[in-house]
Formats: sequence, structure tokens, C-alpha cells
Amino acid sequence: QSTQFDRDFNTFAFIEEFDRRTSAISTQENHEIVLRISELSFTVRRSFIECCGEEADLYVITDVTKTEKAIFELERLDQYKTNLIRTVSHDYRTPLNVIVNGLDMIISDSHLPKKLTKLTKLCQEASKFLMYLVNDTLDYYQLKTESFRIEAAKFN
Repeated sequence: QSTQFDRDFNTFAFIEEFDRRTSAISTQENHEIVLRISELSFTVRRSFIECCGEEADLYVITDVTKTEKAIFELERLDQYKTNLIRTVSHDYRTPLNVIVNGLDMIISDSHLPKKLTKLTKLCQEASKFLMYLVNDTLDYYQLKTESFRIEAAKFN
């Protein structure tokens, strides 16, 4: 009865790749390499040990296939999250600009009742706060994607 590992793993290919790659690290102690065979990934760490007055090579081989797959999946999800944040932030920005500018126009009308002017100003403050949050989210996206630009400007 063979396991998934037995079906996916080609022992000969592993040994051949192992010999080829470890010969390059034969003089380096505690050096680690990664071997990829088919869909599988292994780290190989070489160390020296002394036994019975003689030095010997010790190779520690670790299967890191699941770890690499998990890292790939996390990176994929992180990219999805970043794209979602960017898209949602841009989609919020346009209607918020319309709301903020519309409220500015309403407030500038001096014929409004005092109670309505007060309520409109509260809505304007809340809208500006939402715009602030959207702009911060877009700044976060730009920092994360390294597309954030800082410009020097004079100020008092």
C-alpha cells in the first residue's frame, strides 16, 4: 500500500539532485539548501560531527512542502486583501466626494433653518471623517505596494 509521498517522490531524482547540490556546499558548515523534486520541497543542512576521533558529515533533511504551500497561500491571500482594500477605498472615495461637496453647497445656503444647518454640519463632519479613513486606507495600500511618494514642500 503506497502513500501519497511514495507516489509523488522519485528517490533517484532526489539522490541525484542531492549529490549535485551538496557537492557545492561540501566545504561550508551549517549551510542550508532547498531541494525541489516534483511538487515536494526539502531543506538540507550540512554539519560536521566528530565520532571515534574522525570527522563525518551529517545531513539533516526536512520536508518543507506543507510549509512552502502554506506560505504561498498566505502570500496569495495577502495580495487578495491588498487588492480588496485598494478597490473598496477607491469605490468609496467618489461618492464621498459628492456627499462632502454637496453638503458644502447646502451649508453655504444662508436660508436654511438653524436646526437643519446644524444637522447638515454634523453630516459634513462625519463625511469628512470617512474621507479621512478612506485616504488613510489608500495611503496604507501605497505604503504596502511601495508606491507611496513623499514630496518636499515649503510651509510656515
